[in-house]
Amino acid sequence: MTANNCILQKVPANMTHHLQPLDISINGLAKKFMRNKYEDWYEKNIVCQLNGGVSSDNVKIDTRLTVIREVHARWINELFVYLKGRPDDIRKGFEKSGITDACRSDFTVDDNPFADLV
Repeated sequence: MTANNCILQKVPANMTHHLQPLDISINGLAKKFMRNKYEDWYEKNIVCQLNGGVSSDNVKIDTRLTVIREVHARWINELFVYLKGRPDDIRKGFEKSGITDACRSDFTVDDNPFADLV
């Protein structure tokens, strides 16, 4: 760690939302994005069944892992693209937490590590 100029510090309990850049800026955006994706998917499944003649009492949404895995992978990929387009939000988290080296103007993320999931 010292070779990379990293200094380990203990973080007091219940303080990560003040000190960790992603807790400050990105996690809320990511949770909202994923929640919206899930709600849209769930709603579309209900509407599709209702339009297909299933009564509202008999609507069933299959949320087993084998069903949701593929759409979830697609949402993760879309989330990466969404967050990549919000570099100012990412930088704000680092600035607010006091970690400003990642805020330099040449700091970018070019490759989507999730692209092979879909």
